[in-house]
Amino acid sequence: MKRLWALLFLTLLSSATVHAVTPSAAPAHAANPSCAKAVTRLDKAICASPELAAANDKVAAAFKGALAQAPAELADGMRADQSAWLRNAAVDCNVRKGYNDCLLGYFAARTEKLAHLMEPLGGRNFLWRMTWVSAKDKPAPVPEDCDVDDTWGFSTLFATWPQLASGGAEAKAFNLALEAAARNFNHPGVKGPIATWTQALGKPDQSVTTVRVELNYVGKKMIDATIESNPTGHCDTYPTASYRAFNWLLAEQREMEAKDIFIPTSDWRKILEKAFREVVAPSIEGNDIGGVDTAADLKALLKIFDNPHNWQLDPDGLSIVYSEGKDLSHADIPGDITIPWDELKSILQPTFEIPEAGDPPTGVIKGAAGL
Repeated sequence: MKRLWALLFLTLLSSATVHAVTPSAAPAHAANPSCAKAVTRLDKAICASPELAAANDKVAAAFKGALAQAPAELADGMRADQSAWLRNAAVDCNVRKGYNDCLLGYFAARTEKLAHLMEPLGGRNFLWRMTWVSAKDKPAPVPEDCDVDDTWGFSTLFATWPQLASGGAEAKAFNLALEAAARNFNHPGVKGPIATWTQALGKPDQSVTTVRVELNYVGKKMIDATIESNPTGHCDTYPTASYRAFNWLLAEQREMEAKDIFIPTSDWRKILEKAFREVVAPSIEGNDIGGVDTAADLKALLKIFDNPHNWQLDPDGLSIVYSEGKDLSHADIPGDITIPWDELKSILQPTFEIPEAGDPPTGVIKGAAGL
């Protein structure tokens, strides 16, 4: 039995029960009560197209299966994600050529992603959350040198991040903190804490903004992640990437501080400064890179080494996370800045958990990309 997805979704928001409705595939079946109530372009398209109805049926089945795997405390978030996905699909396809083909693409991609929302990493289960936010831009003339597409006039934010699916106080604290950190990391024009992803979009003046979280290491005591934001203007060719490390202590239920890694009385700052002086400074001194061309600029840039939000912790060592256009251009830095753990052992806290290789494999994120 085929399902009218828009009506099914409304049912899922208020109840865990799935009610089936039958869209008509031809005008002769227009008397069917469900399709007789179809008023939106999306509903009518599904009712009129057997191909769309079948694709819609697959999305509904995939969502039902994903919902059955998730812990109860994450179910509402999954429903919110489906709501956001549906709204974005309807808005995006409405301004594109080939409305039905656009919807088919969305349905196929979402069906695939729903099959990989749950992922085991480092002995823990993670549920990948995804959300979409769209808003109309202020009316503005198209610049002469701007090659815009049919999304001109709209801004969209796509965000994806993991949630611990184990339940309990530790998982709840991690889930709330990571999502809040990801939202607050992308807030153009918005001051103060960001309560919703709609606020995170800020003043709509970007064509597409992608916020994604990558898990670098999952251990017994901590989880290391990197938050990446890529806003792309309507007339921009490439996005400008910004990065922020998120190192979470599970038992303490807070982000990691320098004192959790290094012995406070040690000379850890000097070791980080040495890496800066030997690797970074020679590549930027005398050059106008991101406004860094004076001794004062170099001194200010050195402060990013002191901030745990710029420290990625993985099996190779402590790496420095940069933001393009804000700190430095990656094109002007000779490779990643990583200090091996062997060089830091004398100043590490005895309780610090050095990440072990292969737990999880760096960069393996099945549920994080795409729609």
